[in-house]
Amino acid sequence: MINNSQEFSKFDAACGEMAASKYILAEKKIAGILGAIAASEKLTAIVGKCTADFDFGAAFVSAKASDARGRTILRTLGDRKDAIAFVFCLLMEVDAGKRNFIDFLSGYYSEDDMHDGYKAFCAEQIIPFAHNVRLVLEGGDVLLNDPVEEVSSNERKADPQKKTEKPKQFNNIGLKMNDNGERLTYDMVRDLLECTQAISDDVASNPSLQPYERDELIILLDALSSAIQTRNIGYIKILFIGAKNTAACISASKNLFPHFQNLFGMLKGSGVL
Repeated sequence: MINNSQEFSKFDAACGEMAASKYILAEKKIAGILGAIAASEKLTAIVGKCTADFDFGAAFVSAKASDARGRTILRTLGDRKDAIAFVFCLLMEVDAGKRNFIDFLSGYYSEDDMHDGYKAFCAEQIIPFAHNVRLVLEGGDVLLNDPVEEVSSNERKADPQKKTEKPKQFNNIGLKMNDNGERLTYDMVRDLLECTQAISDDVASNPSLQPYERDELIILLDALSSAIQTRNIGYIKILFIGAKNTAACISASKNLFPHFQNLFGMLKGSGVL
C-alpha cells in the first residue's frame, strides 16, 4: 500500500504540515515539500512527466476566475496531470523568490483574515496536490490524464456566468524537465561539477553530521552532479533546491551555506535558475 511508502509519507507529511501551519511560515513549509520531492526518485519522475510540455504562465492566466463577489480567484485545474504541474511550478516560483507568497495570497485568496485565505489556499491547492500525487503513485501513469473535480472551500465558487477557457495544448514548457541543456557550455558544466563536488567533500568530512543526514545530502548531491553532466535543466533545478533546503534544515551544515550561495550564483548566471 502507498501509505507504507516512506517516500510518499515524507511528502504527504510535508504537505500536511503546510496545511496545519500559519502563512508566516509558508516559505519554510514550501521548502520542505520541494525537498521531499527532490529526495524521492519516484516523486521526481512524476513531477518530470507532469511538467513536460506544461506552460505554467499560460495555465496561471487560464486558472483565473471571478467569484460571486467579483474577486479574482484561482480555480483548481481539472486535469490531474496539469493540477500537479501547476502547484509544483507555483511552489518552485515562491521558493526561488520569483513570486512573493504574501502578495499572491492577497491577490487570489483575499479573505477578511489573511490566515483564512492561507487555509483556503491549502485546502484548494496543497491538499489536492498531495492527493493527486498519491493517486498517480497508486495507479500508475494511466491516471495522469484522468480529470478530477475542482476543489473549493469556504464557498469560494467561481461565478457560473463567468466563462473561462480551458488551457490549450501548450507548446512552451513551464519547467523544462526534458530540456537538453544546450545553454550549458563545457566550461559551465565543469565549473558546476567542481562546485558540487566541493560541497560533497565538505559533507563527507563533516564529523558533526548524523549518518542519515550525511547520506541524504550525498544522495541529492550525487543526483545533482548526474543531472549537470547530462545537462537536464529541470532536474538540476529540482535537485539543487532539494539539496539546498535539506542542508538548511540541518544545523550542523551551516558551513555549506557559502558553497550553496556560490552554486546558486553559477546556476543563475548560466540561465538555469
